[in-house]
Amino acid sequence: MGMLKILGLKGSSEPYVTEDELKLMLRGAELSGAIEEEEQLPSASNFVQLSLQNMQL
Repeated sequence: MGMLKILGLKGSSEPYVTEDELKLMLRGAELSGAIEEEEQLPSASNFVQLSLQNMQL
């Protein structure tokens, strides 16, 4: 939120997408074949945490 404050913009204290929603999207992508086995992330949990951190910048 630091960058938004510098620009004079207000951010949301809550992410637009929740951790559970991100996990569901990843699982859906795996089940549909959109993510191949060799492309799968080592840890979906790590991906979710990084995504949430990036959304809060």
